[in-house]
Amino acid sequence: MKRIAPWLTCGVAVMALIGMGCQNTAEGVKQDSAEIGAEAAQTARKVDAKAAEVGQKVDAKAAEVGQNVKEAGKTAVTVAAGAGKEIKEAAKGAGKELHESTVVSPTVLGAIAQDPQLSADGNQIDVKTENGFVYLRGHVKSQALKDKAGAVAKRDMARIEAKETLKNELQVKP
Repeated sequence: MKRIAPWLTCGVAVMALIGMGCQNTAEGVKQDSAEIGAEAAQTARKVDAKAAEVGQKVDAKAAEVGQNVKEAGKTAVTVAAGAGKEIKEAAKGAGKELHESTVVSPTVLGAIAQDPQLSADGNQIDVKTENGFVYLRGHVKSQALKDKAGAVAKRDMARIEAKETLKNELQVKP
């Protein structure tokens, strides 16, 4: 029996070492996993922060571009209205008759486009001069805006001494 005891003691020692090694390995994997998870979470937070920053920059540029487009549109309408007035003045000065429809529609449309309420999104106002009438067609958000469009058109028609009659056919679409 004395010969079995040293081998048995040795076997138990080896088994104990193997058991401790497995426990240390499992703890190491657990610790490594926790560290990797923490690094992944930190990287995700950095990516989210960078995405938010880029999103803000994109939104700012989009707003800037939108404002530039709006200003360019207003400028184009103003130029068109001014051109209509200049054409009429040049024709009067030269003693030529100029058909009112080539002056009235651009002038009225320019006045409507200059008004922020009438030119707001959701309103669509078209101006057409034909057979002695100036027609306002399209749609606006309220009766008050329809009335305002008519008043603006009449005011500018009087300013340029238009002889046509205004017909406000705008539809109210809230």
